Amino acid sequence: MCDTHETIYPGQEFFRISHAGERAGLYRVEVLPTGEEAETRLGGPLRASVITGDGGGLLLEWLDPAKHPHSHVIPAEKMRGRLVLPLRRMARGGWRNHIHNEERRRMFRRFLVAVWNAVCREG
Repeated sequence: MCDTHETIYPGQEFFRISHAGERAGLYRVEVLPTGEEAETRLGGPLRASVITGDGGGLLLEWLDPAKHPHSHVIPAEKMRGRLVLPLRRMARGGWRNHIHNEERRRMFRRFLVAVWNAVCREG
């Protein structure tokens, strides 16, 4: 499920997922006027992909600390409407996150939308 490369979802801000190593995790990256990058770690590494069939949706996959795989699907209609974050379910499934305030919840929501938009543009 996880490999050693990075996945980047671009935009005004962008999101980087490092899949291995000491810095493995999901990061929101803001490019400062100086050209430097300011990172905010949102949680552990995960894989996000758009699925088709039965209405489709956004599939999130991650490993818990014991390396057991977990997943959660956000239905496509939720991606197009009011997006309810699956953070509690993901935390119960062992996804370690650093989303402890409304600002970081907004960042995670923007990450999900960035993935959805990036993959839908490709398809």
